[in-house]
Amino acid sequence: MIYKNLLYTGMLFVVLPVWFGLLWVWYLKIEGTVRKLCNAWVLGLASMFASGQILLVPMILGKRTLTEAVTLWKIFLVIVSIVIMVILIRRCGILVTVENKLENKKKKAGAWKIIFGILAAALILLQAWIPYHYQHIDDDDARYVSEEVSAVVHDTLLVDDPITDEYMYWDVGEVRKDVTSPWTMYVAMCCKITGIAPAVFSHTFFSIFYDHHLLCVVWNDRKCTVSR
Repeated sequence: MIYKNLLYTGMLFVVLPVWFGLLWVWYLKIEGTVRKLCNAWVLGLASMFASGQILLVPMILGKRTLTEAVTLWKIFLVIVSIVIMVILIRRCGILVTVENKLENKKKKAGAWKIIFGILAAALILLQAWIPYHYQHIDDDDARYVSEEVSAVVHDTLLVDDPITDEYMYWDVGEVRKDVTSPWTMYVAMCCKITGIAPAVFSHTFFSIFYDHHLLCVVWNDRKCTVSR
């Protein structure tokens, strides 16, 4: 059973992120085999996190179950994987036959950078404003693991009090801020798919991928020195 758990974990945090990131690597025209793989993994994993947030927020607000969220997440991953495959195949063919359009695409990229920069700034400010009003600092992640356990055991999405386990739903107390940043529910979906207990997954398996994800970010920056 442990091999099956590890296989699913590898698919979620290695294979799929790299596959998702290949489209970014092509778009950004990143050179070098190692840099391509690192950037594909980092950008793909970040894209999956963002996509999971977009999917989970309406699911939480709609009082759906974790099983329903996982089902939609799997469908989304399959569809996006197929779409990326089609796009990459078509784009590779276009690059072989039409190379004279690259300069125009570079000029257009500047406008898109401005648009994405504005959208990113707006999102960051919104996410900063919500914790400022609702966040409670207790220097302990036990609440997050509790939310993950409740979601997996009860098949819910932020409806249980992380301390008493009583029904409360997301619009009560400090859990409000978790709606727009449902990180614990994303982890709960991963636990549901891999079959690994939330506490074990959060503090053992997931930390391995997340730490190396940060190392790749630092390595790609080329302005930082990594020492561990």
